[in-house]
Amino acid sequence: LVGFLTALVAGIAAIKSLVWLVRRQGFHHFAWYVWAVGLFFLAYLYLG
Repeated sequence: LVGFLTALVAGIAAIKSLVWLVRRQGFHHFAWYVWAVGLFFLAYLYLG
């Protein structure tokens, strides 16, 4: 139950921060963020 609540709060905070970023700076900056996270994840999969 504690893990579920922690994941719920973290998920809501992540979604709110991403929505704030898109509203404040536009989709252009959000797209760069998504590319960076995607490339990091691919490197992790390739090297890990």
